[in-house]
Amino acid sequence: MRRPLGVLACLGSLAALSAPVTTAHAATAPQAACRVYAAAPYVTAAGKIQASAARLGCGDTALVRIRVKRAEAGPDPVVKSASRRGHNGRVTVALPCAPGVYYAVVTDYRGNASRSKAARLSCSPSTTPTPT
Repeated sequence: MRRPLGVLACLGSLAALSAPVTTAHAATAPQAACRVYAAAPYVTAAGKIQASAARLGCGDTALVRIRVKRAEAGPDPVVKSASRRGHNGRVTVALPCAPGVYYAVVTDYRGNASRSKAARLSCSPSTTPTPT
């Protein structure tokens, strides 16, 4: 009689312990449909470098950060950074134009990240007024 009760008590304890672990694991798992995208930087008509990132299909709030990096030998330096908190949406960053190779990296601090393709950008020289 003691042995069947011991087995039942053991099974009940295991079931009670495993239920919260499963629930906690499901709560921390990222959503399958939630994605972030980074668009390649480009030069605007105003002569600025612009890059944007989007967060789509997400139901939770997160801080989305975009970083524009310049491809150089060694570690790539971050040239400009911007962030926005929200469910879904777009983050855009603009910076003064300087010729070079640039790319954008986006992170949403919920485990999603993306990197754009590198783009070689050339800027037209600014017109400087000549003294009269």
